[in-house]
Amino acid sequence: MIIRNFYKRSGFSMIELLISLLVATIIIMGVYRFLTGSHRSYTFTKANDNVNRSMMISNRTMSNYMKLAGFRNYRRVIDDITFKRETVRFGDIDVVFPVNTFIMGRNTELLPPAVLAVPNDILYIRYFGSSVDDDLSEIVNVPSNVARDTPNNRMYDCQGNYLNRMQEAFLRFSVDAANGLTCRQVIRTFDEDGSFNDEMSELIALNPNVISILFGFRIDGDAKFYLSEEVTSAANKSGVKPMSKNNYELVNALRYGILVRQDTHQKLTKSISEQTFHMLGFDSEDDVATIESQDSDIYQLVSGILFMRNRYINNE
Repeated sequence: MIIRNFYKRSGFSMIELLISLLVATIIIMGVYRFLTGSHRSYTFTKANDNVNRSMMISNRTMSNYMKLAGFRNYRRVIDDITFKRETVRFGDIDVVFPVNTFIMGRNTELLPPAVLAVPNDILYIRYFGSSVDDDLSEIVNVPSNVARDTPNNRMYDCQGNYLNRMQEAFLRFSVDAANGLTCRQVIRTFDEDGSFNDEMSELIALNPNVISILFGFRIDGDAKFYLSEEVTSAANKSGVKPMSKNNYELVNALRYGILVRQDTHQKLTKSISEQTFHMLGFDSEDDVATIESQDSDIYQLVSGILFMRNRYINNE
């Protein structure tokens, strides 16, 4: 008969348990660090994609509207109707547009610096709408079911509404802390007798990630780009005085910079620091925007040049 002694069997010793716990802890810590790193990488990549997308949308939006500046429809060109001197009210601010001026810049220092870059610009543009009538020659009969002043879907306002030949748009682009890039517009609708009615919109938010816009203006006879309302005593080669608020009708090209920001929701730097950006690509301090950067923010800057193809002088 075989007698088995079960009392000699034993479990894990204390040392074995400690070694097992140590190995398990190392494995768990490795998995945790891997998952945390993967999450941080995913979050940062997503934020970087968002800021790039925001930059492209802002660039496309602003460039599209700036290309509309100065547009006169077919009937106004034929009838030699230009941009008259006008005073337009945007909220509680009256803005004067001189004769033949369809684009203007103003500088404003919006506070607090921790939220917005300083300096920041305001851009004003104006243009006319366009209708089916502008697409037809005088010998073509317009279908009876189509009004001659029906918009041809080429000119639009900040709300995406199409404008017809009897309308004129005045747009004001700016940046504020609550809404980012915004547009406020005044749409002027004319009657056949020349009278008109102005309708001002509420503030239209275009992109909440934009924190700064800056513009440089080039005028006839001068190769330099001047900042909004820049005043200097130097004369250019043609004898035309440099950029001031009174000669925006001489603008032939516009240089712009758009700065966007995205919160990654993770700490990237040790502390809040001051950052500067050359908004217009100048190698000087004239176009520098300064901001107190949060420790979790990333930034993207886009700049470009547009030529004023709709100038009255080019349509003569």
